[in-house]
This record gives sequence, C-alpha cells and structure tokens, in this order.
Amino acid sequence: MKDGDRIFLDWNRQGVTDLYPFTFTEEEIAYIKTFDVACTSRGARVGADKIRKLAGAGIPVCYDFYDTFTQEDIANISPYIKYAFLSCSHVDETETRDILKECVRLGARIAVGTRGSEPAVAYDGARYYTQDICKVKAIDTMGAGDSYISAFLSNYLSVGADEPISAEDKITASLRKAAEFAAEVVVKDGSLGVGYDVAPENLSEIINI
Repeated sequence: MKDGDRIFLDWNRQGVTDLYPFTFTEEEIAYIKTFDVACTSRGARVGADKIRKLAGAGIPVCYDFYDTFTQEDIANISPYIKYAFLSCSHVDETETRDILKECVRLGARIAVGTRGSEPAVAYDGARYYTQDICKVKAIDTMGAGDSYISAFLSNYLSVGADEPISAEDKITASLRKAAEFAAEVVVKDGSLGVGYDVAPENLSEIINI
C-alpha cells in the first residue's frame, strides 16, 4: 500500500482464467443473454475474438481496459462493446477526452475515463461529462474500479424505468452514483473490510511466485 493506493508487485500468472480460459459455449451464451449486460475486462483474459463472439450473439458488452490499454486494444475492442471504461490517471484531461472520443467513434455507446483523484470524464458521442470524486481518505483502492463500473451500470440501466429521463441526465446521475459508491469502497481494507499486512519478502510463501 502507498498512500492508500494498492500497488501490485507481481503475481504467479496462474489465475483461474489463465489456466482455464473462457470459451463461451452456446449454453453459456444463452445464459449470459438473460442479463442486461456482460461485464469483462483485460484482467479476465477475454480477448477481442471472444468479445466479438459475445457481440455477435447480441449481448451488450462492458469492457474495462484498465490503465495498461494500448491504441491497438482500443481499435480491436471498441467496435464490439457498448460501454468502455478506462483508467486514465496517467494521462491528462485532454488526452483522456481524445481516448474516450476514439472509443465512441469506433463503436462504443458510452466511454468513461476515471482519473484517480481528478474528476472522471465521460463521452457519449454528443458531449463530454465530468464528475468530481467524493473526497474521502482512501485506505485501500482495491475494488475502486469494479465498484465504480457496477454502480454506473446498475444506475444507468435502471434509472428512468418508472419515469422518463433524458439520456444526458441518466449519464450525469450514473456518474454521481458511481463516484459515491467507489468512495464507500476505498475506505475499506481489501474492498470488503477484511485485510491483513503481508511483507513483500514473504509473498512467495503465500502465492507461489
């Protein structure tokens, strides 16, 4: 941990999706289609070919590019997703806006760039939106991105169900809910309120690096 930000040192490259990659059988696709959106990410080891398969089946896809995205990633994935999320704290706001615009130009309906302690930016092809963070003293940023995405999508897909609301208002409200929920998560150890200290030199004993 460094100033409340979780820093990943290394891993054993033996995660579940490394050992048993997703294939998306017809049965699995039929099950996924019972939901409003399928969320996946760079960390899930779901490549562009698998995303094309989901999109080809008519499944709305949300993809988390993380902060290690490349222009090639954006070009290969954006045409097949509806919601793009990118961690953009390593670039300035102007570049963030350009990246989001490119995602939407290529096919995404909405692209959102979170920027650490700076306001998040979203783009829907018509205009840009900004959302300030909810200022809290972060204890552990583990889960901040996932909570942000889940809160945005759950709000965006449900708001307006009972009464009409403009597309712009939906995005604005969803960005606010996302910021609020992420702020709740980063004040908890391990994103769940359960955590323990581990000395880096002892990592190999725990995760077989």
